[in-house]
Amino acid sequence: MKSGERQGLDRQILEHIGRYRLTFQEILGALFFDGGSPQKVLNRLKDEELVDTQPGFGGNRRAYKLTSKGGAAIDARRRVADNLGSEALETSVAILSFCFLKQRSRVFLLPKERDELLSTPAKAKIGRYHCLESGAHAKCVHHIYAPGVTTSIDDMLTQTRSHLRDALAVKELSPWIRHGRYVHTILVERPNREADFKAVLEEAQLDEHDRRLLREVAPVRVELVPMIPNLEEALGALAQEFKAA
Repeated sequence: MKSGERQGLDRQILEHIGRYRLTFQEILGALFFDGGSPQKVLNRLKDEELVDTQPGFGGNRRAYKLTSKGGAAIDARRRVADNLGSEALETSVAILSFCFLKQRSRVFLLPKERDELLSTPAKAKIGRYHCLESGAHAKCVHHIYAPGVTTSIDDMLTQTRSHLRDALAVKELSPWIRHGRYVHTILVERPNREADFKAVLEEAQLDEHDRRLLREVAPVRVELVPMIPNLEEALGALAQEFKAA
């Protein structure tokens, strides 16, 4: 591989890690190596102090994140090299799973990309995490809410109501919501939790002053995604897809 090509690949890998805050070798293999192993490249980037491992996973599982040097190399946003706390780690893994382990064309949007796409002001109160899904006929933007594994159903409902009220107050989102292209998406890790919250959403109203059903006000989706407890199986399945191809 030529030097320029190597540098181009290195930058793509660093930008991917910076966008999602962390990644796994199976995802890098699928994205950049036709299902092959990226380990030699990761080892070199680690030796060059551009990437490091992110703690928080058991066994031999390694996740990779940027170092400060790696972030500076791609002009990444501030704090991208910080170690993730437990809550941020769960959210990052959920978003990574949503984008790469669900067999859909999805990408996490950086704040500037989100605002350019939605035409929203930079300070609009619409939440931190958004993903773009490109379908056969239209694009859909997901506002991502990944409650912790111990978050109660009541608290999940409170957060969902709060986001929908905020989103409805942003005029630039009105056409997206009206056409079902801006979706509040709740990511959960267990089938029973998915079923329980879907049942609650069937009857939940926006609030005590607005008695409309949540599902009639704006699109709301609950989606099951692999998270830390069942991540190994999902990553293994991704690797097997390429071996079978």
